[in-house]
Amino acid sequence: MLALYRSGRQAEALETFGQARRVLAEQLGVEPGPGLQRLQAAILAHDPALASVPAAVAPRGRLPAPVTSLVGRQQALAEAAELVGGTGW
Repeated sequence: MLALYRSGRQAEALETFGQARRVLAEQLGVEPGPGLQRLQAAILAHDPALASVPAAVAPRGRLPAPVTSLVGRQQALAEAAELVGGTGW
């Protein structure tokens, strides 16, 4: 129900509640519990507390950020290239 509501499909969320209510009544002879009833009421009221929370954006790529001198050694590479270039190879 919550996923449907957060997807902008309020009518389908409420229909899902109705289906659950029918199944519970027919198969178990009970009404939906307080949690489902509160969710239905919140959906009907467009409760702002039901708004989805944006997911944290994961960093792109799988490599960790450079934390040691072994990563990102552009200066050392430039010095090595200069030394190799100076030997006449």
